[in-house]
Amino acid sequence: DGKWGYINQEGKLVTGLDYLSSFPFTEGLAAVFVAKGKVAKAGFIDEKGKFVIKPEFDDATPFSEGLAAVKIGNKYGYIDKTGKKVIPEQFFQAALFRDGLAMVKINGKFGKVGFIDHSGTMVIPAEYSEAINFNEGVAAVKNKDVWQLIDHSGKQVIDRDFNSPTIFTEGLAPIMVKGKVGYMDKQGKMVIKPQFDAGSIFVSGVAPVKMGEKCGFIDKTGKMVVEARFEWD
Repeated sequence: DGKWGYINQEGKLVTGLDYLSSFPFTEGLAAVFVAKGKVAKAGFIDEKGKFVIKPEFDDATPFSEGLAAVKIGNKYGYIDKTGKKVIPEQFFQAALFRDGLAMVKINGKFGKVGFIDHSGTMVIPAEYSEAINFNEGVAAVKNKDVWQLIDHSGKQVIDRDFNSPTIFTEGLAPIMVKGKVGYMDKQGKMVIKPQFDAGSIFVSGVAPVKMGEKCGFIDKTGKMVVEARFEWD
C-alpha cells in the first residue's frame, strides 16, 4: 500500500510498515509522517517504532544538535527531544543545526535568510537571498548576485566572490574556475588546481571527480587513486 518501515542491519523489519514517508534516524529518533484523517502529520519515533513525540506537526526535519525544526500551520519553530517547543514557530523555512547555528528564512517565499543559535537569537542577520548551512565553521551565502563564504560571526573568510556555492569538508572545498573544478583551502589557496569537469566533496580522504564522461576518485593531493572508469551520476 506504498507505506514505509525500518529494517535493521540484518534486513529484519523492526517497525511496522506504517508510515507515509520517513527520514533516517538521527540522535536516536526519526521523523515520520502518518495519516491523521485526510492529512499527513509528522512525529518522531524511537528505534522500536514507538512514538516518542506524537504526530501533530505539518512538517519536520531530523534532529541535529538536540533540536528539530517542525512546522506548525505555515511557520517553523524548533523542539527538543521531549517534544517541548524551545524556539517558537516564526520562520518561513528552517534548516538543521550545524556548528551551533541553523539557517532560517523570514518574511515568506521572497524573504531573507540568516542564522540563529540554539536560543533562537538571530546571530547572523537575515540579509541574504540564499544560503548553504555551516560545515567546518564556514557557510556559503548569496549576497545580491554573488556567493560569499562567511564564518560564525558573519565575516567573510575569503576576500573574493564566487559564482556558485560550495561546502568545506576535511578542510577543502570544490570550486569552479574557468569551467574546471579544483579544490581550495579555507584561506582561498588552490590546493588542487582546476582540472576536472566536475567534482564533489571529500569524504574519508577521497573525492569523486569527473574526467570527460567518467568518474574517478582523487586524494587530497589531487592524485587519482581510483581511475576514472565509472559513470558520473
